[in-house]
Amino acid sequence: MSASIRDVIVQRAALELLQLNDKTGYYVNLGIGLPTKIADCVPPGVPVVLQSENGMLGVGPYPVEGSEDPDLINAGKETVSELPGTSYFNSAESFAMIRGGHVALTILGGLVFGPVGGIVYSSIASTAGAALAFLIARYAARDVVERWMAPHPALGRMDRAVARHGWRIVMITRLVPIFPFNLQNYAYGLTSITFRAYVVASIVCMLPATVAYTVAAGAIVTGAWDVRRMVLPLGAAGVLLVALSLLPRWLRGRSAALDDLLRTG
Repeated sequence: MSASIRDVIVQRAALELLQLNDKTGYYVNLGIGLPTKIADCVPPGVPVVLQSENGMLGVGPYPVEGSEDPDLINAGKETVSELPGTSYFNSAESFAMIRGGHVALTILGGLVFGPVGGIVYSSIASTAGAALAFLIARYAARDVVERWMAPHPALGRMDRAVARHGWRIVMITRLVPIFPFNLQNYAYGLTSITFRAYVVASIVCMLPATVAYTVAAGAIVTGAWDVRRMVLPLGAAGVLLVALSLLPRWLRGRSAALDDLLRTG
């Protein structure tokens, strides 16, 4: 993809910010990849407050060369600047803001790449991030990760559940939001599960939510805000998300792995 095409995609996505108003609010989450570039091309007069899922509210434009602060990064690990009033928090609180409906707009891969391309790019990115966190915990920073896990005894005891049920535990925690994804990615690196089993189970079981969110975002672009063209893909995404949210209740009592994991928590 040439630089000019990338710029056109980012500028087109930035136009979605013009839909915001005092009623919707101006908090906007930017996903990993091209969406992060929107911080540099916010339309004039739109008082957006950009949120990054790694725990930053008040993301500013990319810094001028030479003024970068390595501690200020977005979800894509790129250095950014901070605006007056910027606040910081952990990833769990960040996702609670997004999933709790406290942001007006989330720009994901589906909005930038369309529903099909968005699924591919988002799935590759999420799997790569999960795999890297696993490898860091297992080989590079095991002691540091163990200290991170200390305040979360349920995560620390996942090894026992993995030893009994193997990849089924990865499957359940990917499909059922028992623990924050960012923490469990590292936690699995401390367990006995093989890297191959972890990656395969993660790819397959993160896909349903990826499809749902990406199709929903892609529907906005392909439908061009036409409700009649958006209703079918948005409805399909909604049904899939509802089904995923009901999965824990259906599995309780039917899945020995889930019951064991809940007991360890």
